[in-house]
Amino acid sequence: MVGRERGRERPSAPCADRSGSTPFRRAARAGSNGYAGEKPFSEATAEAIDAEVLRIISESHEEAKRLLSAHRKQLDALAGALLSRETLNEREILQVTGLPPAPPLETAILRVASKAS
Repeated sequence: MVGRERGRERPSAPCADRSGSTPFRRAARAGSNGYAGEKPFSEATAEAIDAEVLRIISESHEEAKRLLSAHRKQLDALAGALLSRETLNEREILQVTGLPPAPPLETAILRVASKAS
């Protein structure tokens, strides 16, 4: 986990501090949760929200690591080109990495939507 990599004695969640508290929970305890008076949800709901946020962040972190590992050769080629030239346009990036151009945004959105159906 992130904590061990940074020399902490125990692993930490990506959005938690050393005590394991998340920003959402710290704000709620401090009374600055954005609600006038009592918060409109229970402690159990707050815990469920925290767990879901942590799950989403953890899954996204793992997916990012997977993608970077899968495309390590292209990443290294891009890093080398950027070190030598500092800036690259889209054509140069595609040439250096050997990757195909990304589909138009509308197509990408339709693919995601069709997978959810």
